This record gives sequence, C-alpha cells and structure tokens, in this order.
Amino acid sequence: MSYLVGIAGRSASGKTSIPNDLQKYFEPGMVAVVSQDNYYLDRELQALDYRGENNFDLPSAIDLEAFATDVETLLSG
Repeated sequence: MSYLVGIAGRSASGKTSIPNDLQKYFEPGMVAVVSQDNYYLDRELQALDYRGENNFDLPSAIDLEAFATDVETLLSG
C-alpha cells in the first residue's frame, strides 16, 4: 500500500527537513521525497511579477505538469 503525504508551509518552516529526517526511520527505498523545489522553471522561462522580477512564490514559476506527472507515476508504482 502506498501513501501520499503533502507538507505545506511558509519558507523555512521545515517542509524539506521533515521528510528528509523521516526517511531515517524506514528501510532504504520505502520513502520517496518529491520536493517542489526541484520543479522550478529556469528563470528565463518564468513569468515576471509586477515589478519585472522573478518571483518564486508565483505558481507560474513551477512546472506543475511535470510535478503532477511524476507524482502520478510514483503512485502507480
């Protein structure tokens, strides 16, 4: 049986630390950590914010299609 656990929070709230630490309590290969940080588009592909700057908090800064595809692949085994 597989479980999908989502962790959300503000910057520096432990979203990365918690799952990485959690892995220590399971056999190797039993936990897959998928970080949204790995799905940021290259800066030149990101839409700019109202100030004309890259803003990594904008949903458009993330390749949501690739993220969703990879999560679906993991869930399907």
